[in-house]
Amino acid sequence: MRRLIEQQVVTVSAIAARAAEGRQLAVGVGLNLSGAAAEVHEQIRAMPAVEFAAATVGRFDLVATVDSHRSNSLLADLERIRALPGVRRATTWLHLDVVKEDYSRKHWGLAE
Repeated sequence: MRRLIEQQVVTVSAIAARAAEGRQLAVGVGLNLSGAAAEVHEQIRAMPAVEFAAATVGRFDLVATVDSHRSNSLLADLERIRALPGVRRATTWLHLDVVKEDYSRKHWGLAE
């Protein structure tokens, strides 16, 4: 394992559950993009408030989760996302209660 880490093949990190960090506000964002999607992906990836982002096929071109401790900073982050060149439409929804949050690889079919 040490050799894999040293050669930067594997990165080991901890993911704290939302409740453990006291993060109360989470908003889902569905984006419809026009033009160069790769540029929007890079800008979304660089935003510290974006907890999760994925390119998708279907209703949205990209979905993301934005979180914050305060509603005013959450609103500012959402407005920054909406203003990105290439974002044609943004649909948002509030995560009122996280019922399940599980980051174990076993559930992703990557490990048995």
